[in-house]
Amino acid sequence: MGKAELTRPISAKDVEEVTGIEVDLRDFSVADSSDVLDVGAGGEAVIFRSIRKDIFGLEAAEEEIDATKEKGIEDAVGAKIHWIQGDAREMPLDDESFDVVTSFFTCMYLREQESKQQFFNECFRVLRSGGEVHLWDFSIKTDKQVFVGKLKIFLPDNEVVNASYGLGGESKEQTLEAIIDYATKAGFVCEKQELKCPSFYIKFKKP
Repeated sequence: MGKAELTRPISAKDVEEVTGIEVDLRDFSVADSSDVLDVGAGGEAVIFRSIRKDIFGLEAAEEEIDATKEKGIEDAVGAKIHWIQGDAREMPLDDESFDVVTSFFTCMYLREQESKQQFFNECFRVLRSGGEVHLWDFSIKTDKQVFVGKLKIFLPDNEVVNASYGLGGESKEQTLEAIIDYATKAGFVCEKQELKCPSFYIKFKKP
């Protein structure tokens, strides 16, 4: 997600670029029997490549789905992404369909507070009781026109992916505390939080 944010030339003085961010997914796993929904699954499909099992991938942009397919990631992993094109704020999915929802640097693109709240409401709706949300994202507070975070992502089998996530324009601000508040209002319990400024990881559970 988010490639369209950085399509026009931007002066360096208008960009806050954060580098040296490491995200280690080598030990991230879910139960083999879990039905997993990855929200914003297009791009490098790092969650899929980390857990190495069939998942459902929700992606708003058809071109992101096509681009991911063209990379041959499914053949390399030996599993399948069941693609669903749709909006994270109004998921075209049945109630209580999943055991796990993942969101890897996707929530930042839901700019408005209402959109973020809708996202967590939808996560709560599609999860079964006892289900989990695993969310990775940025704390963003900048006066610059554009924020860019550059990640080094560690995957199983010594695979390393370098990826950049950028956001321009207004309404970029986001904090770990606000994300927890949205999730709590939706009905989730926060079980774990890790802040490695400016990135963070949070695990939520549906009672």
